[in-house]
Amino acid sequence: MNAVSFDFLNEVGDVEIKNGVVYFKLHQTLNSSSPAYITACITPKVTQISVEVNHTNDPRNSFDQDIDCYVVDCESIALVDDFDNVHAVQDMPFILTGSQESKINAYLEDIAKDEMVA
Repeated sequence: MNAVSFDFLNEVGDVEIKNGVVYFKLHQTLNSSSPAYITACITPKVTQISVEVNHTNDPRNSFDQDIDCYVVDCESIALVDDFDNVHAVQDMPFILTGSQESKINAYLEDIAKDEMVA
């Protein structure tokens, strides 16, 4: 399947996970009276990341702990949910760019670390 990408949507935000699906927003950073954006979803994969843990103030007590973390990639198909000022339709399939993938995965790693602490 040849899917489009929205490489001009260079910012990522509103990343959240619901029922094992990642929801996110892609938008442009240009100062415009009509900002372009899409909201979308993608099914992630699960991987493990290593996180440094220390329950004391002594750095000698630090240890690494593996935790599950969702990740997305440029090969999985995302689906458009909502859009404005973008040539798209609802449920339109697309692929992420490398930059978008990296930014979403950074959010997902932060979410995994926050859930570990909670």
